[in-house]
Amino acid sequence: MKFKEIFRLKKMLEEANIPFQFSENFNGGFHIVYSFEGEEVCSVIEHEFSYGREKDLLEIQGLMTEQEMEEEQDTVLGYLTADNVFVRIKNHWTASKDEIEKREQNKIEQHEDCSTCIYQDGACYPSTTIFDKNKKCKSYIKGKNIQKTGQEENER
Repeated sequence: MKFKEIFRLKKMLEEANIPFQFSENFNGGFHIVYSFEGEEVCSVIEHEFSYGREKDLLEIQGLMTEQEMEEEQDTVLGYLTADNVFVRIKNHWTASKDEIEKREQNKIEQHEDCSTCIYQDGACYPSTTIFDKNKKCKSYIKGKNIQKTGQEENER
């Protein structure tokens, strides 16, 4: 097999459960696309015309540092190992997943009879400049948040 490095990357992504698309490329090589939330983040190629092909190395578009873009004066970077590309994709995947989890934990919700609240740890709290876990929002106290908290509270 002519191109081995892209298959190493494919295996690494599969083992890490990072989603990607893999296809055979029209230039006699292969293409991996890593996307997140519907947006292409990194395109990886290895084919007859890619930078690094003669040494069985990969070329990427996306996930380049500002320094690399400045040095290369280009939006593509070649001569990369599968390990190098995997670290870039894994770092992005981990940081992006963590950000989504953080957003979900601190989800901002609007209630019909109170101001915008922060929903966290199964309860709602008023949105203020200083977060106070002891101060629940009016809707929560009145029991209007039953579907979110699973707890019934009497109206006061």
